[in-house]
Amino acid sequence: ATTKVASRNVYRGVERSGAAWQAGLDGALYGWRGRLWYSNPFNFDEPGELRSSLGYVWALTKTVTVEASGTHFWYIDEYAKGAASHSFESALQLNWDISGGLRFGLETSYDIRLRSLGIEASTSYDIALKKWGAFLECRLYAGNLAGKDVLPDTTSETTRDAYTYWGADVRLPYRVGAHTTIVAEAHLVETNGQAQAWSPLLQGSGTRGWLSLGASFDF
Repeated sequence: ATTKVASRNVYRGVERSGAAWQAGLDGALYGWRGRLWYSNPFNFDEPGELRSSLGYVWALTKTVTVEASGTHFWYIDEYAKGAASHSFESALQLNWDISGGLRFGLETSYDIRLRSLGIEASTSYDIALKKWGAFLECRLYAGNLAGKDVLPDTTSETTRDAYTYWGADVRLPYRVGAHTTIVAEAHLVETNGQAQAWSPLLQGSGTRGWLSLGASFDF
């Protein structure tokens, strides 16, 4: 379980809300993985978001895994005209643990409501902080998202758009108890060619940075 305060809610470079309280519940059983995640903006005029996902992981080798998953997005109090109140996305992700904490990921996804096809590549590396007994988790990623119906609930003509994005994440988890970890995060992302229709705040292309601080609890 996780809980945190984030200065922004951003997904694939798209700004979905300003500062928000976010919480998640993750579970795993054999190869199955499930997650429930919620974001509640402090500005009540901005929309909240609830995601539920279920996936299965296959271990192809000791270092390569493939995960197939489905995620339902529910956009609470969505107020951008014509924006979807909910959508469903299927995804297939390849993960490769190369060596020494270096990892590579490749994901492709398709949303049936936005009729959007996405692809994202990422690389991650953990830097040991031996003095603190922790690891600094670093990630770089880039992707492209193309949608044939970005505003599926509008009665006007279909809105198409495609954009690219790239970003970097830095995450510092520090265990403070047998089941409790404090987590600080910093994020930076930039989008190019992104129409305002992707964002419930009607925010277009740009560079966005945000911070978060929270805790995770494992059982």
